[in-house]
Amino acid sequence: MDSVIIGAHVSSAGGIAKAILRGEELGARSIQLFTESPRAWRATVRRPGELAEAAAALERSERVQSLFTHVTYLVNLASPNETLYRQSVECLARGLRSATLCGATGAIVHPGSHMGEGFNSARKRVAAGVVTAIRMARAELAAPSGEADDRLTAPSGRTGRDRSENRVAGGGALPLQPCPVLLENTAGQGGAVGANFYELAALIQMVGDTGESDNIGVCIDTQHLWAAGIRYADRASADQVIEEIDASISLDRVKCFHLNDSVTPFGARSDRHANIGEGTVGKEGLGWLISHPRLSGKPALLEVPGENRKGPRKQDIVAAVQALEWGVSQRST
Repeated sequence: MDSVIIGAHVSSAGGIAKAILRGEELGARSIQLFTESPRAWRATVRRPGELAEAAAALERSERVQSLFTHVTYLVNLASPNETLYRQSVECLARGLRSATLCGATGAIVHPGSHMGEGFNSARKRVAAGVVTAIRMARAELAAPSGEADDRLTAPSGRTGRDRSENRVAGGGALPLQPCPVLLENTAGQGGAVGANFYELAALIQMVGDTGESDNIGVCIDTQHLWAAGIRYADRASADQVIEEIDASISLDRVKCFHLNDSVTPFGARSDRHANIGEGTVGKEGLGWLISHPRLSGKPALLEVPGENRKGPRKQDIVAAVQALEWGVSQRST
């Protein structure tokens, strides 16, 4: 069955390579993880070679096909506060470097809040921050380091970017290129940037205009769509949403989905995830969206609370697969 690839957020406690094993145990075919604490500015100290080992573990995995990272929640690229803005750009650059070295397909980040100044004021900051972070990460990846050397000499295979992109004629190595920054749509709470496709498209255009078009993409969160007042829980509205995404952003820019039900009602503008089938969207509502044939091959990553907020479980993977299979069966009739 050609369809989305069901995956899940997993813990990276004990090392990123262990996160890949956790994904395999869950039955996930794609995983997401934090390379640093989601609620702290300080950089995580990793032992030499840890990120390269994770990239190699990803290549060896017969189950997990792709890996995404999520940048800390503290990042606010839309902030008018210069100190917070600078910290956010530096944090994104650091996260982008780590994501690239562990073989990630993309580094997901929330654009942030404009703090009441409005989108038109904030969008230049967001785009400039993304571009600066990409170029900082590129410079760091080009500098001699044990991690970068390990990454370039590891066996070639399934990673965020084909390593042939980092070779020149004759087999010489080029500097490793950062994986894409993936802007995540938001639930529309407060001054959150990116609650609609127009804003995401505008940010992508501005980043692309600087020559970094290959390094920017999108992650679409299903709960955020619902909370922001974007319907998709029946066939007609699901098809319309896919058309709107393609017309504004381009489906090629959508590198993954966050697959979540919603605690809060439609249009509540509140970011609160529920387990699949236990929220206001429902298993069938999600099934209509993720079964759309144009999403085939795109990872759909669970960020559900599970039990006692410990994260996705095997049964959550099963529920997601059931939603997908229901949608596929309905679309075939």
